[in-house]
Amino acid sequence: MRRPLSPLMPDRSPLPPDLSAALDAEAPETRADLEQVWTLLGTLESDAPSESDRAWERLAAQMKAVAPGAVSSPTRRASDRGAIAPTRTTRRRRALAYALPLVIIAVVGAWWMQPVHLTAGAGEVLSVSLPDGSTATLNSGATLAHRRGFARLPFLAAETRAVRLEGEAFFDVESDERPFIVETFNAQVTVLGTAFNVRAHPNEAETRVAVSEGRVRVTGPDDFATELTIGQGISVGAAATSPPASSPEPVEVEQATAWRTGGFAVRDLPLRAVFDELERRYGVEITAPTRLEADGDVTLYLSAPSSAEEILNDLCTARGLTYRATSRGFAVSRAAR
Repeated sequence: MRRPLSPLMPDRSPLPPDLSAALDAEAPETRADLEQVWTLLGTLESDAPSESDRAWERLAAQMKAVAPGAVSSPTRRASDRGAIAPTRTTRRRRALAYALPLVIIAVVGAWWMQPVHLTAGAGEVLSVSLPDGSTATLNSGATLAHRRGFARLPFLAAETRAVRLEGEAFFDVESDERPFIVETFNAQVTVLGTAFNVRAHPNEAETRVAVSEGRVRVTGPDDFATELTIGQGISVGAAATSPPASSPEPVEVEQATAWRTGGFAVRDLPLRAVFDELERRYGVEITAPTRLEADGDVTLYLSAPSSAEEILNDLCTARGLTYRATSRGFAVSRAAR
Protein backbone atom coordinates (compact mmCIF):
# COMPACT_ATOMS: atom_id res chain seq x y z
CA MET A 1 0.00 0.00 0.00
CA ARG A 2 1.35 3.42 -0.92
CA ARG A 3 2.44 5.41 2.11
CA PRO A 4 1.31 9.05 2.31
CA LEU A 5 3.84 11.79 1.71
CA SER A 6 5.43 13.17 4.86
CA PRO A 7 3.97 16.36 6.36
CA LEU A 8 7.56 17.67 6.29
CA MET A 9 7.37 17.82 2.50
CA PRO A 10 6.83 21.34 1.14
CA ASP A 11 3.36 21.93 -0.24
CA ARG A 12 3.63 22.03 -4.02
CA SER A 13 0.85 23.19 -6.32
CA PRO A 14 -0.99 20.28 -7.98
CA LEU A 15 -0.71 19.44 -11.64
CA PRO A 16 -1.95 22.23 -13.94
CA PRO A 17 -5.76 21.97 -14.41
CA ASP A 18 -5.63 20.79 -18.03
CA LEU A 19 -2.97 18.15 -17.29
CA SER A 20 -4.86 17.03 -14.19
CA ALA A 21 -8.02 16.62 -16.27
CA ALA A 22 -6.06 14.63 -18.86
CA LEU A 23 -4.94 12.17 -16.17
CA ASP A 24 -8.53 11.43 -15.17
CA ALA A 25 -8.51 8.61 -17.72
CA GLU A 26 -5.38 7.00 -16.20
CA ALA A 27 -5.48 4.14 -13.71
CA PRO A 28 -5.55 5.34 -10.08
CA GLU A 29 -2.11 3.80 -9.37
CA THR A 30 -0.54 5.51 -12.39
CA ARG A 31 -2.08 8.86 -11.54
CA ALA A 32 -0.94 8.61 -7.92
CA ASP A 33 2.62 7.77 -9.01
CA LEU A 34 2.79 10.77 -11.34
CA GLU A 35 1.30 13.12 -8.77
CA GLN A 36 3.77 11.88 -6.13
CA VAL A 37 6.78 12.40 -8.39
CA TRP A 38 5.44 15.83 -9.35
CA THR A 39 5.21 16.72 -5.67
CA LEU A 40 8.70 15.36 -5.00
CA LEU A 41 10.11 17.86 -7.47
CA GLY A 42 9.51 20.53 -4.84
CA THR A 43 11.83 18.86 -2.29
CA LEU A 44 15.13 19.08 -4.16
CA GLU A 45 16.69 21.67 -1.91
CA SER A 46 15.71 20.05 1.41
CA ASP A 47 18.17 17.78 3.28
CA ALA A 48 15.76 16.98 6.12
CA PRO A 49 15.04 13.25 6.45
CA SER A 50 11.53 12.53 5.25
CA GLU A 51 9.35 10.02 3.47
CA SER A 52 10.46 11.74 0.23
CA ASP A 53 13.93 10.14 0.64
CA ARG A 54 12.40 6.69 0.78
CA ALA A 55 10.12 7.53 -2.15
CA TRP A 56 13.12 8.48 -4.28
CA GLU A 57 14.96 5.32 -3.21
CA ARG A 58 11.97 3.19 -4.22
CA LEU A 59 11.79 5.00 -7.56
CA ALA A 60 15.51 4.49 -8.19
CA ALA A 61 15.23 0.80 -7.30
CA GLN A 62 12.36 0.36 -9.75
CA MET A 63 14.32 2.02 -12.55
CA LYS A 64 17.37 -0.13 -11.81
CA ALA A 65 15.23 -3.27 -12.00
CA VAL A 66 13.94 -2.21 -15.42
CA ALA A 67 17.30 -1.00 -16.77
CA PRO A 68 20.27 -2.53 -14.85
CA GLY A 69 23.15 -0.12 -14.67
CA ALA A 70 20.94 2.92 -15.28
CA VAL A 71 21.17 3.88 -11.59
CA SER A 72 24.50 3.62 -9.79
CA SER A 73 24.69 1.48 -6.67
CA PRO A 74 24.95 3.32 -3.35
CA THR A 75 27.74 0.85 -2.32
CA ARG A 76 31.15 2.43 -2.87
CA ARG A 77 34.10 0.57 -4.36
CA ALA A 78 37.34 0.29 -2.45
CA SER A 79 38.91 2.95 -4.69
CA ASP A 80 36.12 5.34 -3.73
CA ARG A 81 36.43 5.00 0.03
CA GLY A 82 37.89 8.42 0.35
CA ALA A 83 35.13 10.03 -1.65
CA ILE A 84 32.48 12.14 0.02
CA ALA A 85 29.12 10.40 0.24
CA PRO A 86 26.49 12.04 -1.96
CA THR A 87 24.00 14.23 -0.14
CA ARG A 88 20.29 13.58 -0.18
CA THR A 89 19.89 16.47 -2.63
CA THR A 90 22.45 14.84 -4.96
CA ARG A 91 20.62 11.51 -4.80
CA ARG A 92 17.34 13.22 -5.56
CA ARG A 93 18.85 15.07 -8.50
CA ARG A 94 20.18 11.80 -9.93
CA ALA A 95 16.79 10.16 -9.58
CA LEU A 96 15.16 13.21 -11.06
CA ALA A 97 17.41 12.98 -14.12
CA TYR A 98 15.85 9.60 -14.86
CA ALA A 99 12.33 10.24 -13.60
CA LEU A 100 11.59 13.67 -15.03
CA PRO A 101 11.60 12.64 -18.73
CA LEU A 102 9.22 9.80 -17.88
CA VAL A 103 6.93 12.16 -16.02
CA ILE A 104 6.98 14.70 -18.84
CA ILE A 105 6.26 12.06 -21.49
CA ALA A 106 3.46 10.47 -19.47
CA VAL A 107 1.78 13.71 -18.45
CA VAL A 108 2.10 15.53 -21.78
CA GLY A 109 1.12 12.40 -23.69
CA ALA A 110 -1.98 11.85 -21.57
CA TRP A 111 -2.92 15.53 -21.87
CA TRP A 112 -2.39 15.60 -25.65
CA MET A 113 -4.55 12.55 -26.29
CA GLN A 114 -7.56 14.14 -24.61
CA PRO A 115 -9.75 15.85 -27.26
CA VAL A 116 -10.63 19.52 -26.98
CA HIS A 117 -14.32 20.02 -26.10
CA LEU A 118 -16.15 23.28 -26.89
CA THR A 119 -19.72 23.87 -25.70
CA ALA A 120 -22.19 26.72 -26.18
CA GLY A 121 -24.36 27.12 -23.10
CA ALA A 122 -28.09 27.74 -23.03
CA GLY A 123 -28.89 31.06 -24.66
CA GLU A 124 -25.32 31.39 -25.99
CA VAL A 125 -23.93 31.52 -29.52
CA LEU A 126 -20.22 30.69 -29.39
CA SER A 127 -17.72 31.47 -32.17
CA VAL A 128 -14.40 29.60 -31.97
CA SER A 129 -11.20 29.38 -34.02
CA LEU A 130 -10.01 25.89 -34.89
CA PRO A 131 -6.33 24.82 -35.11
CA ASP A 132 -6.17 25.23 -38.91
CA GLY A 133 -7.64 28.76 -38.93
CA SER A 134 -11.17 27.61 -39.76
CA THR A 135 -14.01 28.95 -37.62
CA ALA A 136 -17.04 27.27 -36.10
CA THR A 137 -20.06 29.08 -34.70
CA LEU A 138 -21.97 26.91 -32.23
CA ASN A 139 -25.69 27.33 -31.63
CA SER A 140 -27.00 27.09 -28.07
CA GLY A 141 -26.44 23.69 -26.49
CA ALA A 142 -24.04 22.48 -29.21
CA THR A 143 -20.83 20.60 -28.38
CA LEU A 144 -17.80 20.30 -30.67
CA ALA A 145 -14.81 18.02 -30.06
CA HIS A 146 -11.54 17.69 -31.99
CA ARG A 147 -7.96 16.46 -31.67
CA ARG A 148 -5.62 18.94 -30.04
CA GLY A 149 -3.91 20.84 -32.86
CA PHE A 150 -5.55 18.52 -35.43
CA ALA A 151 -2.54 16.29 -34.72
CA ARG A 152 -2.06 12.66 -33.71
CA LEU A 153 0.90 13.58 -31.51
CA PRO A 154 2.79 16.84 -30.87
CA PHE A 155 4.34 17.95 -34.18
CA LEU A 156 2.75 15.00 -36.03
CA ALA A 157 -0.26 16.18 -38.04
CA ALA A 158 -3.29 13.92 -38.45
CA GLU A 159 -4.33 12.93 -41.96
CA THR A 160 -7.67 14.73 -41.62
CA ARG A 161 -9.06 17.74 -39.78
CA ALA A 162 -11.90 15.95 -38.02
CA VAL A 163 -14.43 17.37 -35.56
CA ARG A 164 -17.33 15.69 -33.76
CA LEU A 165 -20.57 17.68 -33.50
CA GLU A 166 -23.64 17.24 -31.37
CA GLY A 167 -26.11 20.07 -31.92
CA GLU A 168 -25.98 22.79 -34.57
CA ALA A 169 -23.00 24.71 -35.92
CA PHE A 170 -21.94 26.81 -38.90
CA PHE A 171 -18.48 26.14 -40.32
CA ASP A 172 -16.26 28.43 -42.40
CA VAL A 173 -13.43 26.14 -43.47
CA GLU A 174 -9.96 27.16 -44.65
CA SER A 175 -8.63 25.39 -47.73
CA ASP A 176 -6.05 22.73 -46.95
CA GLU A 177 -4.65 19.57 -48.47
CA ARG A 178 -6.19 17.62 -45.60
CA PRO A 179 -9.96 17.07 -45.78
CA PHE A 180 -12.10 18.75 -43.12
CA ILE A 181 -14.62 16.27 -41.71
CA VAL A 182 -17.64 16.90 -39.51
CA GLU A 183 -18.88 13.73 -37.83
CA THR A 184 -22.35 13.52 -36.28
CA PHE A 185 -24.21 10.67 -34.58
CA ASN A 186 -25.27 9.26 -37.97
CA ALA A 187 -23.50 11.09 -40.82
CA GLN A 188 -20.24 12.55 -42.05
CA VAL A 189 -19.69 15.78 -43.99
CA THR A 190 -16.38 16.12 -45.86
CA VAL A 191 -15.04 19.33 -47.44
CA LEU A 192 -11.82 20.90 -48.67
CA GLY A 193 -12.83 24.55 -48.24
CA THR A 194 -16.35 25.90 -47.91
CA ALA A 195 -19.04 27.31 -45.59
CA PHE A 196 -22.00 25.24 -44.46
CA ASN A 197 -24.46 24.59 -41.63
CA VAL A 198 -24.93 21.24 -39.85
CA ARG A 199 -27.75 20.42 -37.44
CA ALA A 200 -27.49 17.08 -35.64
CA HIS A 201 -29.47 16.59 -32.45
CA PRO A 202 -29.74 12.84 -31.78
CA ASN A 203 -33.26 13.21 -30.37
CA GLU A 204 -34.37 14.56 -33.77
CA ALA A 205 -33.06 11.34 -35.41
CA GLU A 206 -31.52 13.11 -38.41
CA THR A 207 -28.61 15.26 -39.54
CA ARG A 208 -29.40 18.29 -41.71
CA VAL A 209 -26.82 19.98 -43.92
CA ALA A 210 -27.15 23.29 -45.80
CA VAL A 211 -24.33 24.66 -47.99
CA SER A 212 -23.75 28.40 -48.42
CA GLU A 213 -20.38 28.20 -50.21
CA GLY A 214 -18.37 25.55 -52.04
CA ARG A 215 -19.17 21.86 -52.17
CA VAL A 216 -19.44 19.10 -49.57
CA ARG A 217 -19.75 15.34 -49.63
CA VAL A 218 -22.30 13.81 -47.25
CA THR A 219 -22.24 10.14 -46.27
CA GLY A 220 -24.60 8.22 -44.01
CA PRO A 221 -26.11 4.85 -43.13
CA ASP A 222 -26.35 2.00 -45.64
CA ASP A 223 -23.44 3.36 -47.71
CA PHE A 224 -25.40 6.48 -48.61
CA ALA A 225 -23.29 9.20 -50.25
CA THR A 226 -24.03 12.38 -52.19
CA GLU A 227 -22.56 15.79 -52.95
CA LEU A 228 -24.09 19.20 -52.27
CA THR A 229 -23.25 22.58 -53.75
CA ILE A 230 -24.23 26.19 -53.00
CA GLY A 231 -27.88 26.55 -51.93
CA GLN A 232 -28.48 22.81 -51.54
CA GLY A 233 -29.36 20.83 -48.46
CA ILE A 234 -30.16 17.31 -47.33
CA SER A 235 -31.54 15.39 -44.36
CA VAL A 236 -29.83 12.14 -43.33
CA GLY A 237 -32.01 9.86 -41.21
CA ALA A 238 -31.27 6.98 -38.89
CA ALA A 239 -30.14 3.62 -40.26
CA ALA A 240 -33.61 2.10 -39.78
CA THR A 241 -35.26 4.58 -42.13
CA SER A 242 -35.85 3.88 -45.79
CA PRO A 243 -34.39 5.55 -47.73
CA PRO A 244 -31.52 6.61 -45.39
CA ALA A 245 -31.61 10.20 -46.66
CA SER A 246 -33.60 12.62 -48.74
CA SER A 247 -32.41 13.74 -52.16
CA PRO A 248 -30.41 16.97 -52.39
CA GLU A 249 -32.84 19.87 -52.64
CA PRO A 250 -32.75 23.66 -52.75
CA VAL A 251 -32.72 25.25 -49.29
CA GLU A 252 -33.02 28.79 -47.98
CA VAL A 253 -29.63 29.12 -46.36
CA GLU A 254 -30.70 32.35 -44.62
CA GLN A 255 -33.45 30.45 -42.86
CA ALA A 256 -31.22 27.52 -41.98
CA THR A 257 -28.72 29.93 -40.40
CA ALA A 258 -31.18 32.46 -38.94
CA TRP A 259 -29.97 31.54 -35.44
CA ARG A 260 -26.61 33.20 -36.18
CA THR A 261 -28.24 36.64 -36.24
CA GLY A 262 -30.77 36.06 -33.46
CA GLY A 263 -33.60 34.74 -35.64
CA PHE A 264 -35.47 31.50 -35.14
CA ALA A 265 -36.27 28.83 -37.71
CA VAL A 266 -37.43 25.22 -37.57
CA ARG A 267 -38.57 23.06 -40.45
CA ASP A 268 -40.73 19.95 -40.22
CA LEU A 269 -39.94 19.28 -36.56
CA PRO A 270 -42.20 17.64 -33.97
CA LEU A 271 -43.65 20.04 -31.41
CA ARG A 272 -41.46 18.58 -28.63
CA ALA A 273 -38.34 19.20 -30.74
CA VAL A 274 -39.42 22.84 -31.19
CA PHE A 275 -39.85 23.15 -27.42
CA ASP A 276 -36.36 21.64 -26.99
CA GLU A 277 -34.96 24.24 -29.37
CA LEU A 278 -36.58 27.05 -27.38
CA GLU A 279 -35.15 25.60 -24.17
CA ARG A 280 -31.62 25.53 -25.61
CA ARG A 281 -31.83 28.97 -27.18
CA TYR A 282 -33.30 30.83 -24.22
CA GLY A 283 -32.44 28.74 -21.18
CA VAL A 284 -36.07 28.18 -20.18
CA GLU A 285 -38.08 25.06 -19.33
CA ILE A 286 -41.20 24.27 -21.36
CA THR A 287 -43.60 21.62 -20.15
CA ALA A 288 -46.51 20.21 -22.15
CA PRO A 289 -48.80 17.16 -22.03
CA THR A 290 -47.54 14.26 -24.13
CA ARG A 291 -50.71 14.27 -26.24
CA LEU A 292 -49.82 17.80 -27.49
CA GLU A 293 -46.29 16.84 -28.44
CA ALA A 294 -47.60 14.37 -31.03
CA ASP A 295 -49.66 16.99 -32.89
CA GLY A 296 -47.88 16.99 -36.28
CA ASP A 297 -44.68 18.72 -37.39
CA VAL A 298 -43.94 22.43 -37.16
CA THR A 299 -42.32 24.85 -39.63
CA LEU A 300 -41.64 28.35 -38.35
CA TYR A 301 -39.32 31.15 -39.48
CA LEU A 302 -38.68 34.47 -37.73
CA SER A 303 -35.86 36.50 -39.26
CA ALA A 304 -35.68 39.17 -36.55
CA PRO A 305 -34.49 38.53 -33.00
CA SER A 306 -37.40 37.55 -30.77
CA SER A 307 -37.90 36.53 -27.16
CA ALA A 308 -38.89 33.02 -26.10
CA GLU A 309 -42.37 34.23 -25.13
CA GLU A 310 -42.91 35.99 -28.49
CA ILE A 311 -42.05 32.78 -30.35
CA LEU A 312 -44.15 30.64 -28.03
CA ASN A 313 -47.09 33.02 -28.44
CA ASP A 314 -46.93 32.78 -32.25
CA LEU A 315 -46.61 29.00 -32.04
CA CYS A 316 -49.53 28.58 -29.65
CA THR A 317 -51.74 30.92 -31.66
CA ALA A 318 -51.11 28.92 -34.84
CA ARG A 319 -51.71 25.56 -33.13
CA GLY A 320 -54.72 26.49 -30.97
CA LEU A 321 -52.76 26.20 -27.74
CA THR A 322 -52.29 28.37 -24.68
CA TYR A 323 -49.46 28.87 -22.22
CA ARG A 324 -48.68 30.36 -18.84
CA ALA A 325 -45.46 31.52 -17.21
CA THR A 326 -43.85 29.34 -14.52
CA SER A 327 -40.91 29.88 -12.19
CA ARG A 328 -38.60 28.15 -14.70
CA GLY A 329 -40.24 29.01 -18.02
CA PHE A 330 -43.63 28.14 -19.48
CA ALA A 331 -46.34 25.47 -19.33
CA VAL A 332 -48.26 24.79 -22.55
CA SER A 333 -51.73 23.29 -22.72
CA ARG A 334 -54.66 23.01 -25.09
CA ALA A 335 -56.85 26.14 -25.19
CA ALA A 336 -60.21 25.87 -23.46
CA ARG A 337 -63.13 25.46 -25.85
